[in-house]
Amino acid sequence: MASAVLVDDVPLNAVSGATNCWSWQPGFYAGSVVAEVFDGMARLVGSWTIDVSPHPAKLGRDVFLAMVRELHAFHPRLVFGDSPAHSPFGAEGRWSDPFLRYARLKANGLLFVEAMKTLARAPQRQLVHRRELTPLHQARSLDVQTVLSAARSATAIAALGLTGNNVESSEEVLFDVPSSYRTEDSPANRTMLARLLSVLRNVRDVRTTFVNGQGALAGRYSNEALQASLPARIRYLEKLEEELRGILRRSPFDRVRRAEVSATGLNAVAANPDYGKAAKLGWRAIRPGIEGAAAFDQLPMGPTWQVFERWAFLQLVKASQALLPGNALLIDRQGARDDCFRVTLDTDKGCLAIHLQPRFPAFDQGDSHGFRSVSAERYPDLVVTWQTDGVERFVVFDAKYRVSRYGVLDGMESAHLYRDSLRYMGVRPSHAFLLTPAPTETGTLEADDYFDAEGVGIIPLNDAAQPRLIELLRRHLLA
Repeated sequence: MASAVLVDDVPLNAVSGATNCWSWQPGFYAGSVVAEVFDGMARLVGSWTIDVSPHPAKLGRDVFLAMVRELHAFHPRLVFGDSPAHSPFGAEGRWSDPFLRYARLKANGLLFVEAMKTLARAPQRQLVHRRELTPLHQARSLDVQTVLSAARSATAIAALGLTGNNVESSEEVLFDVPSSYRTEDSPANRTMLARLLSVLRNVRDVRTTFVNGQGALAGRYSNEALQASLPARIRYLEKLEEELRGILRRSPFDRVRRAEVSATGLNAVAANPDYGKAAKLGWRAIRPGIEGAAAFDQLPMGPTWQVFERWAFLQLVKASQALLPGNALLIDRQGARDDCFRVTLDTDKGCLAIHLQPRFPAFDQGDSHGFRSVSAERYPDLVVTWQTDGVERFVVFDAKYRVSRYGVLDGMESAHLYRDSLRYMGVRPSHAFLLTPAPTETGTLEADDYFDAEGVGIIPLNDAAQPRLIELLRRHLLA
C-alpha cells in the first residue's frame, strides 16, 4: 500500500475520506515532472514522468517549446530555473548551482551506487612481484638472483652441502627468492576511489547547502514548492551519502591505500565494462554545465512566466540587433543575482544596453550603474538604455504572462509605478510597457496613439511584434 506521493520531491496532500488518493495541481510551469510513490517503509514503489502543458489561453504547447528552444540556443542559463518542470539541457561549460547539482545527483546517484556494488563483486586485482627472504623448504621458485645471492653466502653454500663438510648451525638459513601476490590496491581501484570520493564530496556539499542555507536559498529562490521540497531532498542526499560511505568501508576500497587518477588506471577502467559504467555514472552525477546542443539531462527550468519574461528579453535583444546591425553583442551579469543579465551593443553612435532584472536602489541608497528609484527599491523585468554624447534615455518593459482583461489591467499598475519612480542617470523613462504573450482583451491600450498620449501601454509579443519593437526603440531611444 502506498504511504506517500511526491511530485518533484514535494509531498502531496491525501484526499480526506479516500484511500490511496492524493490531489495535485500544476503551478505556473510547463515541462516534465516526476511523480514518486513510496510505501510505509519509505521505499520507492514506482516513479512516473508527467508532461505538463502551458495554459492554452496564453500559449500553445508548440509556441512555448519554441520559446524554450530559442532561449536555450541563445543562453541556456536563461532557461534553467527552480520550478518542478524539467527540460533537456546540455552538459558543457563550468557553471553550477545547488539545484543543478542536486538534479544530477538525483538522476544518477543511486545508479552509481548500484554500479559500484556490481564492480565490487568482481574487483580488478593487480599481480605484485617482490622478493623475500625465506627458508629453502618454503620457497616456491628460484631464479638466477637466488643462485647468485646464495653463491656469495658461505652459510648458504654450507647449508646446501656443496662444500663437502656438514656444517651445523643454530640459525635457519634464509634465501632471497621471488614471490608474487594479488592485491586490490590497483590503479583501476585507485581511480574509482577518487571518483567515489568526488561524488561523496558533492553529496555532502549540496546537503550542507540545503540544511544550513535554507534562509539564503529562500531569498534567492522564492518558489514555495521549491522550499517545500527541501526536506525530501535532504533525506535523499542523506540516504545517498550513507550508501556511498558503506561502499567505502567494503572491499575493494577498504584495501586501497590512496585515491589516484592515473593514465594506467583510466585505461584499466575503460577496458572493464563494469568499471566503465560506474565511472560514467559517477561523472554524470557530478559534472557541471548546462550548455551544448546535445540533450544530456532533464533539469529544472523556470516557471512559464519566467520563461516568457526571459524570452521577452531575447526579443528586445533581437530588435536591438536589427536596429543596430553589424555590432557585436556583449553578454554579462549585473550584480550578484543569477538573473541580472545585461546585453550591450556598443556602436560609434552610442551604447544600447538591454537589462534583465536590473536593480534600482531606494532613494537613500545611492545609484547602481546609474539606476535609482525615487521611493522603494525596484526590480523591473526589462530596461533598455541608450547613451550618446551626454544624452541618456531609457524605456521600461514589464513582462506579464497574462491575457485576460482583469489580469492585464492589474498588471498595468507596475507600468505606472515604474514610469513615475524609476530614474536612469537622473532621467525619467520615456515610456513603460507591458509585454504579453498574446493580444489581450484591452485593445485600446495596445494602440500607438495611446502610447504617445499616456506614455504607457501593452505590446503583445505575437508574430508582428518584432517590427513594432524595432520602431518603438528607434522612436523613443535613438530619435
